[in-house]
Amino acid sequence: ITLKVNDEDVTNGDVYVNIGSGSSVTISADIGPRDSRQKVKWSVSSEDSDLYTNRVEDDTTISLTPMDKTGLVTVTATSADKDSTVKAITTIHFVKLATSVEIKNLPEKNEKGDYFMIGGDKRTLTTNLATESGLSDRNVIWQVIDAG
Repeated sequence: ITLKVNDEDVTNGDVYVNIGSGSSVTISADIGPRDSRQKVKWSVSSEDSDLYTNRVEDDTTISLTPMDKTGLVTVTATSADKDSTVKAITTIHFVKLATSVEIKNLPEKNEKGDYFMIGGDKRTLTTNLATESGLSDRNVIWQVIDAG
């Protein structure tokens, strides 16, 4: 059994779902070999039962819609073949992501509208993420590109 989200293999992996997006996550099960019964039994476990709503499932797919709460959910698909112990697991992380990032303390812009600094100058940049409430992750990955 291979579990997929948007055709990406998430078996024994992680799926991140933004609780503020209003959309559900759908996991599909690819079952092999093709002559085996194309059906799985779904189970969903979590320490917090209020993480999702609208659980919809059929023989090979399951969809969960996140509530407005962060946390982890483990989804297991077990082969529906009699006496089978074949299964696949994935972990869904319901997270709250920032809707925008504001960079503060930017340097001046040049005539082209690009931010610039003269070699040797130092500047500490910050973001608004430190003050936005309820975010799952406040880390920022910074990248500097040398235009010269």
